[in-house]
Amino acid sequence: MSVMVLETERLFLRHLTPDDDAFILELLNEPGFLENIGDRKVRTLEDARRYVADGPAASYVRTASDSGGWD
Repeated sequence: MSVMVLETERLFLRHLTPDDDAFILELLNEPGFLENIGDRKVRTLEDARRYVADGPAASYVRTASDSGGWD
């Protein structure tokens, strides 16, 4: 699978990776995130790596047929 990257002059979007663990740890424990999104129980860098692997990263490998769509 090729990795999709979207880039403009002012924006760079890419998939999350385990290397984003520190960012995810900080983001998921921001007061605004906790209040408006909810507590994801991510307290350590290992929790953050697991969160990325089991959530966003796992969704990248799903295909339409995996999710019950377009067969």
